[in-house]
Amino acid sequence: FLLTIPYLAAYQTVGMWIREAEYREQPNIHFKEQLVVQLQGADTDILWSSFPYYNFLAQNALRVPTMKSRETDRNGDGLPDELVLEIAMPMLATEAVTAVSVVLFFDYKLHKFAQVTMESTAFIQHSSATAGAGMQVDGHLRLRQEEALPHSGTWAVYNASLVNSSSLNPTDYAFANIIAADNARNLSTYLDVPAVVWTAPRASGAPFVVRATIRYPSEVVRYRPSLLEEAKHGWIQYLALLAPMWYFARHLQDFLFAHRLVSSAIRDDVGKAHRT
Repeated sequence: FLLTIPYLAAYQTVGMWIREAEYREQPNIHFKEQLVVQLQGADTDILWSSFPYYNFLAQNALRVPTMKSRETDRNGDGLPDELVLEIAMPMLATEAVTAVSVVLFFDYKLHKFAQVTMESTAFIQHSSATAGAGMQVDGHLRLRQEEALPHSGTWAVYNASLVNSSSLNPTDYAFANIIAADNARNLSTYLDVPAVVWTAPRASGAPFVVRATIRYPSEVVRYRPSLLEEAKHGWIQYLALLAPMWYFARHLQDFLFAHRLVSSAIRDDVGKAHRT
């Protein structure tokens, strides 16, 4: 009876068996040098991407920018900590930009428990009533997790491109479709940008410049514990209740018998059998 009470108490507190657990990990993220850029204005629509077929479809709207990117490892742990990106789009003097859309593609990996590999994205979008000379963003690439990961093994469910780069269908490269496909995944990323700096005006003949600093923070990852981990956790919860209950029961028994609060008698079956 005494062994059963701690089990029932631990079970009823909904903490004996864990269905999900979490840990913190620094993901291994690399910019794939793949992106889609669109600049828009009243009479302006400029497109460029790293996908040749999409550039072919852009036709007269295509404009080739100058792009610089670098990833830095600030703490020396062998993993990139941030991406610094600059896109300088050549502009005509008569063109004006009031809206910018950029989607960047990353290779995203987790390795502490399950070996997770997937393609992820960062979507940047901003519009202004005033024609600008450039835009600057500084944000964090955060993990969006809809379900817990397995505790071990290889997990590459989403290690596939969100864009069919061999397609000649313009809808395959549309921002809305890329974002919808990414959001439909149970594991994805999003760019958390507290604020956007919009600069104006633009000098005649100067390019429109997009500068972005995208930081790769550590993440709290949810996972499904193994059977051994669940058993260990359950055993700890059980012992945490059994030990004080056992201690209290033993001292209560000694107190009751020492103070003769419970009627008792000594029976010597061995001696009785000997006398017979």
